[in-house]
Amino acid sequence: MLNVIGRLHIAILSAGLAISGPASAGELQGSVEVIDGSTMLVAGQTVHLADIVVPPIGSKCVWRGQPLDCGVLARAGLKDITAGANVVCIPVGANAHRCKDGSFDLAFGLIHAGWAVPVENAPGHYHKKMQDAKQHKRALWSARDVDGTELIASRLRSKL
Repeated sequence: MLNVIGRLHIAILSAGLAISGPASAGELQGSVEVIDGSTMLVAGQTVHLADIVVPPIGSKCVWRGQPLDCGVLARAGLKDITAGANVVCIPVGANAHRCKDGSFDLAFGLIHAGWAVPVENAPGHYHKKMQDAKQHKRALWSARDVDGTELIASRLRSKL
């Protein structure tokens, strides 16, 4: 038999569930099918991660001494952090979403891993995380153009 506090707790939870109601307009939730390093299908809709830039597929680079496609590597990075995920994506612009798996921000995770760089007006914590990825030479911060002259991540930053 539930005591008074237990009943009150259930009543509060029930009220909270009733108040929360359906998802907000435009919110998408579901499993992920990765298209490229910043684009996915979620609930059958194309979703672009907001506030980041990744190399497009076909971007040739040298990483760990090997000529590779850094766009394919960035796509693999997104596949890695979304494997088995059930994401919630909220629109933040005409063609951009903020997506999370629980409390894990996918764009932030890509920046941390070194597969993405934040755009100029991205949240401050994205830029701070980019400096950490750069300092530790993660992924794109250690990949160079095929001629060896420039870091791929620096080239992405210069185009913003």
